[in-house]
Amino acid sequence: MFHEDRNYSKAIYIKKVIVLAVIVSLSFFAVACNLMEPETNRYVPARSTLYDNKTDTGDTGDTGASYRPVLDIEPDINPGIGSGHEFSPPELPDTAESTGLERDEFGILIGSLVFDEPVLLMGAYDVINVRDGPDIATQRVATIGMGQVAEATEVVDGWYHITIFPGMFTGYARSDLLVDYDENIKYFAAPRVDYIVRPGSNGEDIVMESTLVDVRTIIPDIEYHMIFATPDNFTGSTLYARDVPILQSGTADKLAKAFELFVEDGYRIKIYDAYRPSSVSGILFSIIGDPTYIAPQGTSMHNRAAAIDMTLVDFDGNELEMPSPMHTLDRTSNRDYQGMSAEARKNMDYMASVMRKCGFTTVQSEWWHFSDSEIANYPPLDFTFMEFFFYPVQA
Repeated sequence: MFHEDRNYSKAIYIKKVIVLAVIVSLSFFAVACNLMEPETNRYVPARSTLYDNKTDTGDTGDTGASYRPVLDIEPDINPGIGSGHEFSPPELPDTAESTGLERDEFGILIGSLVFDEPVLLMGAYDVINVRDGPDIATQRVATIGMGQVAEATEVVDGWYHITIFPGMFTGYARSDLLVDYDENIKYFAAPRVDYIVRPGSNGEDIVMESTLVDVRTIIPDIEYHMIFATPDNFTGSTLYARDVPILQSGTADKLAKAFELFVEDGYRIKIYDAYRPSSVSGILFSIIGDPTYIAPQGTSMHNRAAAIDMTLVDFDGNELEMPSPMHTLDRTSNRDYQGMSAEARKNMDYMASVMRKCGFTTVQSEWWHFSDSEIANYPPLDFTFMEFFFYPVQA
């Protein structure tokens, strides 16, 4: 009996060792698979869980008894995304100089005050709610991001009443989430890498890589005015939350080559549109309804971040004469429009020749539009402009 018990105990022991070995092996395999996963997949998409719709109004919690500046996430810049800059929480400004109001223990201004003249501020965190009243229970009307500029006219019960530039959204933001504007600090979007799975024609999935970059980090002297980041466009509404030109990395490299050629001739590129979220294309198509000028949601070349709307300016910032104003969606914008001046035709043809030489294609209906010749390599995307990390650089 004792001998049988020993054998039984030995068998149990061996079984435990085997089970433990299997668990360790599986754990090691899981870790190894995670490490072999592309580095970018471990932090991208950024902040995607914060968004309850596909507009640029991502939510950060300015609610809750803890009164943390950002409730949903820890405010940070992931150094792994290529910025090379560690994030440190901003120091709140000297209230004696900026507003004359004191702050409570959470950094929120105490009381109310109408400013003698507007005060320039900027966002201190990635995504900050802007509401239609000075209270967390009021409706969110917009967002403001890190480094984004706003003008405050007053403080109401600890909330700034602001207008965000250049989108001109107006509302209230908690005073502990904004800091004094500093013209010596510039904010850039860090690269964002995603792997998008799409069905192939043969039934097998195709994995497409998207590497989005801030064009300003590739071409520092680029001129830009993202027209849909302002209400000054044919819709009359602001459709982008930030005024920043985003392109695929390969497309930006082609554009940099074109920029160098234009500079040699005394000109610079001015971008009016680049990456356009697919949902925004849906809004535009619902207004225009003509695929000649606006492609439906998910089908625009801009949705792939591999197309730009642009013109040329001289070194003083003056735009060259072109067939029509930007985004004039009628026959005057066509490349074969017979009513354009000789100067406009010369400038249009010159711009197109350089862009084609650098790997871009044109469309007949829009003199301003250029697509990357390799655009088929990139998937359509629908990331909002608030789904990017921004990092500061001392100017």
